[in-house]
Amino acid sequence: MRQNGLIPAIEKEPSTSKTKLTPTIDNLQIPLEIETESENVANYLSNHDMTWPEIEEIWRKTINYKLQFIKKYNTAEIFNKWQHYTKPMGYKLIDIDFHKIYSRYSCFITKFEEASSKLIKILDERIKDC
Repeated sequence: MRQNGLIPAIEKEPSTSKTKLTPTIDNLQIPLEIETESENVANYLSNHDMTWPEIEEIWRKTINYKLQFIKKYNTAEIFNKWQHYTKPMGYKLIDIDFHKIYSRYSCFITKFEEASSKLIKILDERIKDC
């Protein structure tokens, strides 16, 4: 449709600092060594009330187990098993996972905040209220 002129062509501004995030190691493609007792600890996490620091500690202890689970299952199953992702502080858990996979980069929140202003600008330009 762009070629026929039905949709205006999008002109891209040259970027001065584009960095593509690549995994430090492709942690979701290679077999990860599963932590001892990680399945039991993960079950404990979902069956008991704990403080947030305790949740973060267990999250770090089960990270390889969790990443293997994420590799095998769909989003609904992931959120069902790892319900803490959906909690108000769940973004911190995503940051822990992000840092494990992309250890060469700063935290997920920082990268997202940098990119979100660009995303909002694009949305403002392309989505118009009727």
